Amino acid sequence: MRSVDLRKLVSVMGQFTDSELRNKYLLHLHQSSENGKLKDEEWTSLQKLLENIINQDSEINLEGFFLSYTIPQISKEFDMLKIGSNKVLNIELKSRITKKEKRQLMRNRYYLSHLGVEIISYVYILSVDEIYKLVNDELVQCCISEVVQSIKDVDIQHELQIDSLFDVADYLVSPIITPDRFLNEEYFLTSLQEFIKKEILHTIKEGKKFHFISSDAGTGKTLLIYDIAKSLQKDGRVCIIHCGLEENGHMKVSEAFENIDIISTKGINDAIFEQYNYIIIDEGHRIGSEEIDNIVEKVKENSLSLIISMDRYQTLTKPNNELSMYSTLVSSKEAREYSLHGKIRTNSQMSSFIRSLFNLAKKNPNVVYDDVELLFSNSYEETEKVFEHYSKNGFVVLNHTPIIDKEIGYKGFEKYKSSHEVIGQEFDNVLVYLDDNFLYEDGKLISKDIPGSEYVYTRLLYQEVTRVRKKLCVVVIDSQELFERILEILI
Repeated sequence: MRSVDLRKLVSVMGQFTDSELRNKYLLHLHQSSENGKLKDEEWTSLQKLLENIINQDSEINLEGFFLSYTIPQISKEFDMLKIGSNKVLNIELKSRITKKEKRQLMRNRYYLSHLGVEIISYVYILSVDEIYKLVNDELVQCCISEVVQSIKDVDIQHELQIDSLFDVADYLVSPIITPDRFLNEEYFLTSLQEFIKKEILHTIKEGKKFHFISSDAGTGKTLLIYDIAKSLQKDGRVCIIHCGLEENGHMKVSEAFENIDIISTKGINDAIFEQYNYIIIDEGHRIGSEEIDNIVEKVKENSLSLIISMDRYQTLTKPNNELSMYSTLVSSKEAREYSLHGKIRTNSQMSSFIRSLFNLAKKNPNVVYDDVELLFSNSYEETEKVFEHYSKNGFVVLNHTPIIDKEIGYKGFEKYKSSHEVIGQEFDNVLVYLDDNFLYEDGKLISKDIPGSEYVYTRLLYQEVTRVRKKLCVVVIDSQELFERILEILI
């Protein structure tokens, strides 16, 4: 997507009233098939704003603008952006006053702040023909001459590739991995997360007891439920049950709030249902159906509210595959279900590769996998050397969870983190491996049923690859056929 000269739009807006035709021309100027479409009211607001600007300074240079730009994956949209090497100018277009303008500009500023330069923020209101500037977190009315000067103050980068400036990893906040950023509220929820939060808080006040959040990996479900907990703790005591290993982040968050306690599944007992008003279960797919049934019963007996988040695909063991607890909750007349979709943790390239890895029919030939590396190794001993090299170079090496008291799996890998040890965590660079326990059947990746193992290896692998944020290395051990099938995805 390239920047545009707004003067080229002036004549088009003067000649054509059809917004569809205007948007086609704008897409042509942007050299984009996705970003760059304005709504009817935004076109009207833009036309009036440009008229005011040109009347103030007929010679002003209006090059270097991006219109209706959306940051990939997190769907954050900016009406007008001019990004210079020295400053960034953001102007939002409104047909009328909505009382949400200040929050929007502050949110925009957050997403632009990682660029490391001064951010100048305005909002133009068409109905009153007024423009306001964000100054010290307050909206201050200003004159058009100030906007003109701001445009001049931001230099023009003609060859700027705007997508390269925004990495979704810069905006990822995890209560567990980055607790300080969470506690300092250095994050914003997506519009869908905000909607689900609002609905849950509202229905809890109405007396609804059971709330079920279904999502895929990387959609931000943990951030959402911890943010909900922050709101609920103002009215009562909250117990968050996490279904993984205890991390420093759990302790930091728990210590920061008097009314929030975080426990592992081992800490579940009858007493907690008498001590708390709200029970929240993170990664609920890790809990067996009998235990979920017991929790539901205790919640009913004590008139509590229960929120469970889970990813139905990330069950790791055979008994949990049927997920009877899911049907138990959804079939309850008191239960409400919410679907959280749209990956924000994993970049689009990685999401495409993961889908294709597990189902070759989903291969997308239009995607270039720059962040995925495929290696072949002849033996476990050789692979161990590969692990050591990548571990020293910033990769987190993941091992399929070994079977306790069973001679299954290569012992040399046991020093690396297991599938279970990284539940709920995320890493920039991840290395995983596939050996002869994996194969493709009718284009779908399956794993052998290993005697003595309670785990489904494809589920372990899915847990592992969905931990990645930036780069993934896949090592295939001594299986040429498997290597060739995965290579088909990458070429």
